[in-house]
Amino acid sequence: MLASICDAMDPRDHIYGLYGIASYSQDDELRPDYDKPGNEVYIHTTKYLMVRNNSLDLLSDAGIFRAPQFEGLPS
Repeated sequence: MLASICDAMDPRDHIYGLYGIASYSQDDELRPDYDKPGNEVYIHTTKYLMVRNNSLDLLSDAGIFRAPQFEGLPS
């Protein structure tokens, strides 16, 4: 996931920045919400993608790019 190595002032932008180019970007469930904490954004997006794609493949990348702003996410 190359977006995770890009600089962003706000860690949520690693996710929100990709919404605009994703095929599911018009889904109201994924509307950017900067009132949510970063960890909640990552967890919600991951759950959404697993259900939408009916796959756990996304979890195979978990933990590949570790950074301090991602501490506290489920393993």
